[in-house]
Amino acid sequence: MTPSNICTSSAIWDLHIHSNQCTKPNKELAKLPIEKYVDALLKVFSDYPRLEMISFTDHNRISEKVYREFFGRKSNVSLVPGIEVDTKLTEDGESKHLVVYFDCANDEERLSNLCAGVNAIMDEHSVGPDNPIFIHSLFDELLDLKFKFAVSPHAFKQKKRGIDWDWHVDGAPSPNIDKYTDQFFAFWEASGASQVAKAIEYLEMMDREERESIVSFSDSKEFRK
Repeated sequence: MTPSNICTSSAIWDLHIHSNQCTKPNKELAKLPIEKYVDALLKVFSDYPRLEMISFTDHNRISEKVYREFFGRKSNVSLVPGIEVDTKLTEDGESKHLVVYFDCANDEERLSNLCAGVNAIMDEHSVGPDNPIFIHSLFDELLDLKFKFAVSPHAFKQKKRGIDWDWHVDGAPSPNIDKYTDQFFAFWEASGASQVAKAIEYLEMMDREERESIVSFSDSKEFRK
């Protein structure tokens, strides 16, 4: 690894934004044409120069038109294609939300093939909240698309949808589960005094330069978030 590959300055990534084309959109945003939605989003981003990367992760579909509109603006904010998939770990398991990111950042030429391939998988299996896709089937078919990808369980879901409920082997929770959320904090999903206290502690550590960056799962579908 060369020095140029090492992050030496603070940055913010928000890797979980729902566009106005999501299947569960904000009602007011859904009324906006895509062009005006992207205009408004970039205006919000302009107030945060340390925001370097985002991902639109709509439910069970990649909204190609939103991506193309954003790419066309030549923003300094990088855009990684992503999707939030309703999946299950066993054939009769509980539904989980799995976020998938594809190695296609700022790559307009490969975007159409990616969107067509991923959306075809979602359509073929009729993936939705009441019909999650079996995780092995999902991975097998994503691998066939020949796009490298990374996955993350949706952070800070509760009870049976939580990342520490069945996200382990042979019924034994991982003793190291916390380390996998070291830089991931869903500020907008913090609930209860303990989570708010954790958010404050996290930000104070950034002020003391004990942490350099935030990878945020805002789960946002409106501009304030």
